[in-house]
Amino acid sequence: HKPMCPILKKLSNTLQPYNEVVQVVKEILASKKGDDIRTLEHLLQYGDYQFGKPIIGKDYRERTDGQTIANWDVDIGILFKISSRMVDLYIVNPSINSMVRDKEILLPHLERSLYILSPWMLTIHSDSTNRSNSLDSKKTDYLLKKSSMLERCMSVVYMNRGQFDVAEGHCSRCLVNSRRFALEGEDKTTSIFNALSNYARLRQRQGDFSVALSFAEEAYNVVVDAYDPVHPQVQEAAGLLIDCLIQLGDFDAYDPVHPQVQEAAGLLIDCLIQLGDLHNAERFSEQTYANLRDIKNGMDQEGIRVAEGAYNLADVILRQEDGDLMKAEGLAREAIRIIDKLHNLHITRVISCYLLLAKILQKQGNLGDETKELFERSLAICVRDEGP
Repeated sequence: HKPMCPILKKLSNTLQPYNEVVQVVKEILASKKGDDIRTLEHLLQYGDYQFGKPIIGKDYRERTDGQTIANWDVDIGILFKISSRMVDLYIVNPSINSMVRDKEILLPHLERSLYILSPWMLTIHSDSTNRSNSLDSKKTDYLLKKSSMLERCMSVVYMNRGQFDVAEGHCSRCLVNSRRFALEGEDKTTSIFNALSNYARLRQRQGDFSVALSFAEEAYNVVVDAYDPVHPQVQEAAGLLIDCLIQLGDFDAYDPVHPQVQEAAGLLIDCLIQLGDLHNAERFSEQTYANLRDIKNGMDQEGIRVAEGAYNLADVILRQEDGDLMKAEGLAREAIRIIDKLHNLHITRVISCYLLLAKILQKQGNLGDETKELFERSLAICVRDEGP
């Protein structure tokens, strides 16, 4: 705890003047310790104690000696800033496996951040003219953006936990908040796109593909008119949409030259496989992979998108009774060659690629050392990162 001592000494357990508290918080957030989760947890407790609860009917906090400070400066400028920074740090921390992050660590901090925003969101959604916390359009948009992001994160956590009814509520609030942005532009487009895509994925997880399609279509329409064809969100939206369109046999709606369509394609291929439509799944996978390999589309040939394209096509071929296993093997090896270079960034995909090649070799009757090693490597990585 020695490295923490100088910090803790600054966090007085007696009330300090508001301006001193603000200065302490700013200094710590600007220091190296401002990205240390333990420090931020202490800092949040310090802020809660020093500022206390807001006074009903007033847009400021007040001490008995007459000191005042605006609620916005406390709630959003300090408490929410600290809490949301902890959320960001947990999300990007590679040392925390995904299950622990969702269930034990991230969720309470997401809930805390939403709790800080809750009175301000009530102000936005209230029709009352007697509001203690007045907001201009800039502040309103900021709150809507942050709330939408947090609600989306919450929905993903609950989807991963299989609690789809809880995820539904967060998806709904995410979409409502994203639509209420007053200012047009990339922030609003991205927020609405993320909300609609998330809703589509929830419906896919629930097996309701027809409703998933409606959300995917709307997500695609939001970004296709707003961005250049090579914009990542256009690709993601197209892939999601195509995932559903192929189920319905509507291939004309797909424009394969959009790079971001490739990411959405993976979701579409998954849906086709779930429906048992392997013919169309292969057709789409083949077209998508060809587009990824087309240099005019500017895709990184050593990047994750190309690896995923090769993986998806190999996977569909393997699932067919009379699939070209030699072709599938070559594609799987190409996916592994690329993904191995990105090992630390895409652990789940590494495992999937190893398992895919092992299954292809096994189906070919190759039960030798390479096949055994691939299964063993997959299991070793899985145990290491997710536990036995």
